[in-house]
Amino acid sequence: MSGAHISVDADASTIYCEGAVDMAALPALRTAASRLDGSICVDLRNATTIDDCAVGILLGLAERTRTAGADLTTIAAGTVAERLRRLGVDTLVNLQE
Repeated sequence: MSGAHISVDADASTIYCEGAVDMAALPALRTAASRLDGSICVDLRNATTIDDCAVGILLGLAERTRTAGADLTTIAAGTVAERLRRLGVDTLVNLQE
């Protein structure tokens, strides 16, 4: 079972992820993403890890926002930010540290 906690601040169009953002967290991450329209921020500063499945959700969300004429910003730190850069995600989304 995932140790992730996913929450949404709809007023700020922000998804907050804490803990291990992995395959078990995908349903909550998808639900959170579906609740928001327009430009979206995914805050991963409190995430301890992110797996390939969750990265795929981020890339899908980036495409959805881009198609809608909006932006996806991802905020990450530490090993999660390093992993996203190593995978080249920073070339597809606005990655901030």
